[in-house]
Amino acid sequence: SMPLKQKLTKYIHNLDKISKVTGSVNTILKKKNKLYGFNTDYYALKRLIKEKKINYLNSRVILLGNGGVAKTSFQVLKDLKFKHVFLSSRNKTKYKNWNLNKNFKIINWSQKNKTKTNVLINATSIGMRSKKSPISDSAIINNNIIIDFPINPQKNSLEIKSKKFKIDYVSGYLLSFYQGIKQFNIYTGKLINEKKLKKYI
Repeated sequence: SMPLKQKLTKYIHNLDKISKVTGSVNTILKKKNKLYGFNTDYYALKRLIKEKKINYLNSRVILLGNGGVAKTSFQVLKDLKFKHVFLSSRNKTKYKNWNLNKNFKIINWSQKNKTKTNVLINATSIGMRSKKSPISDSAIINNNIIIDFPINPQKNSLEIKSKKFKIDYVSGYLLSFYQGIKQFNIYTGKLINEKKLKKYI
């Protein structure tokens, strides 16, 4: 998990295609004394976007963060051919190794509250250990859906404000559930019965 997802790649003998592209690993399988690395964050977000039927042509997405999860999220959006994506983090220099195209625009951290979007993906750690929100109320209210990767046993500000403003909110718990499904398949080669487990989210 954070902050090891990117650092671990140099210890892996074989990376799957997504891990190679994102430079991030969150699942490791040991087989015949070799380590195989996978990135199930990619699978989880891609599945969620398709289930929510988020329109790649018309959606204006803001992706917050520049760590392993953020880079994976960027790759999902790129592969699904989203047309209007804003990238924002506290350290813009980390984007230099990202393979950006014309559909992605880097904005200053100070601009994130002034940029009108309808999809927010929070791939920062803000909200994980506190109830803080990465963006202001005025920016939250513009969005139709908020995807929040941090997991916090207590409701953080994004979740509380989303419910207050009647915005579709997806917590890190659901994303972790989808990751777990993929991990189970990687480790066992079997498919899991999702219906029996979903009630525990």
